[in-house]
Amino acid sequence: MTDTQIDIHGTVLRAALAGLNDVVLITEAEPFDRPGPRIVYVNAAFERMTGYRSDEVIGLTPRILQGPRTNAAELARIHRALESWSAVRVCLTNYRKDGIPFDVEFEIVPVANEAGWYTHWVSVQRDVTARTLAELITRTAATFDELLAGAASEIAMFTGAASCSVCVRSSSLEPWIVRYHHSAGAAPVPEGWPRQIETAIAQTPAPAAVMPISLVDGVGCACAVPLNVGGELAIVVCRTERGAWPLADTLLPAVASRVAAASDRLRVQRDRTRLESELMQAHKLQAVGRLASGIAHDFNNLLTVITGNLEFMRERWRDARAVEPVELAEVLGAAERARGLVEHLLAFSHRRPMAAAPVDVRALVASTAALLQRTLGAEITIETSVAAEGELLIDGDAALLEQALLNLAFNARDAIESVAGGLADRRITLAARLVVLSDQEAARWAPLVAGACVEITVIDSGPGMTTDVKARAFEPFFTTKDVGEGTGLGLASVFGAVTNLRGAVRLEDALPHGSVVRMRFPRGASSASAEPAPATPLAAAPQRTLLFVEDDDAVRSVMKRMLQSAGYFVVEARNGQEALARVATMGDELAGVVTDVRMPVMCGTDMVRELRKSRPTMPVLFVSGNAESSAIAEFGNRTALLSKPFTHARLLAALDDVVLST
Repeated sequence: MTDTQIDIHGTVLRAALAGLNDVVLITEAEPFDRPGPRIVYVNAAFERMTGYRSDEVIGLTPRILQGPRTNAAELARIHRALESWSAVRVCLTNYRKDGIPFDVEFEIVPVANEAGWYTHWVSVQRDVTARTLAELITRTAATFDELLAGAASEIAMFTGAASCSVCVRSSSLEPWIVRYHHSAGAAPVPEGWPRQIETAIAQTPAPAAVMPISLVDGVGCACAVPLNVGGELAIVVCRTERGAWPLADTLLPAVASRVAAASDRLRVQRDRTRLESELMQAHKLQAVGRLASGIAHDFNNLLTVITGNLEFMRERWRDARAVEPVELAEVLGAAERARGLVEHLLAFSHRRPMAAAPVDVRALVASTAALLQRTLGAEITIETSVAAEGELLIDGDAALLEQALLNLAFNARDAIESVAGGLADRRITLAARLVVLSDQEAARWAPLVAGACVEITVIDSGPGMTTDVKARAFEPFFTTKDVGEGTGLGLASVFGAVTNLRGAVRLEDALPHGSVVRMRFPRGASSASAEPAPATPLAAAPQRTLLFVEDDDAVRSVMKRMLQSAGYFVVEARNGQEALARVATMGDELAGVVTDVRMPVMCGTDMVRELRKSRPTMPVLFVSGNAESSAIAEFGNRTALLSKPFTHARLLAALDDVVLST
């Protein structure tokens, strides 16, 4: 080869090495031990990747790139390869001049001279940080939340960012939610941060593109990617230095796409786990429901006797113009609380009858907030956030929904007050809005279907829930309170109430601390179609004959006195067969039937079926200790169900509606 050819060859080689995107690093052959072979050449790609100029590293060893996260086992592999003059391929975490880590994959090969002596080592290196960072984040994450938390901290470290936020939203119509925020100084989420993110991402030209964000005290980059299971994920990094940020521009799209793919997998896994948990919860509720049903029947019979006789005692005191004992009111109050406890049992076991009617969520939230402000006092602030647009109606039982909101608020109050030393921010927020679910979102919010639904949210500023507590929060009788301080029925009854209303409920974390209970319900019919029925005035009962069927002697005795005090002539029977025998001896004087549902020999529903064969228009008032509304649905008009226990007034009003309206 001529000198000219050598010069041309050298010029072309230098140009090729300088133009490569891969790093080329050449060192001396020895020494193998510390400090190691010295660097004799690096190309321009090395300067771009490490931040070092070539004149800063010539004469030094590659150890200047190593740091705390550099894998010692991989370094040992390199050392063994050097000693045996063998080629080796490794992947290491190195550090830039500014201290920011990066992952590099490279191969080292020995180079010999014409005499066969090894004189140099040549290493060709490629930055694989995007791949390995994504693998690190996704490999160690067992849950969706762990994935997002790991992404925030690891991306902040590898980009040298002052902070990193991972945000999600369920659709393009929803606002962004900052799920995890990592900052070097543990600073909270900046004020208005979700809005800045939304503005920046809205200007992003395409998915997985990086959009710069201008801040008062620095710059940021945002990258949003779609999720296959619905919604979007965005990663936002910020730093105080201004100017170009090529490292973030390079890392964010690749890492965000890989994190999104892992997010899809983990969310599917999470949804499957949640469905399995909900199925298990449903089995538990069925078991508790069967127990509650049996307890409720007998317990409510006892309460009917207690409250009925107490009301008779109250009437006698009033007739005698005597001062009513304080103890009487206390006993009646205790009976009412016992009735409420049974209501809780029946609610979360799905056995409470639901008065289906359009519920104005705006009005309900406002009235519940006013009640809570009076009940909880001035030490806890009650706020409301109700969307001004859209009709917020659901079909269901307003009392059931109000009870669920009250239970959530009382739980939130207890959580806020549980913090030793107290919290500066003692706040409970009731929010409501209209939400449009996509097909993918509806799959995660079963039994809801795609389309418009009403969302009600209760947010508190308490300490929040641990992952373990959230996993068991809706279990009946589960409580974190001390023995004697909680029944464990509060959130369980909320779960039952929401399920009764054909909705779904989820627990989330609030930022910077606290809990979010998000409930979604099918949107109800327009209130314009719900015309209130004219009220039927109560009238004094003429001398009408009633057939009263009840197997419990004490209940039969007190209810007979109630009916007789209202002017009814009462014919008694202990079960369905005995009742049918009584009816066979009666003519047109029979004005109606009052019957228990569950009885030995022949139950109330079987008796009414037989009775309606000969008297198809006979009015029937069912009374039940466990409120089996579905059991009487077949009888249609001229029937009603009254749940035990009840007051004299409620019994007579229900009876008037059935008997006097015919």
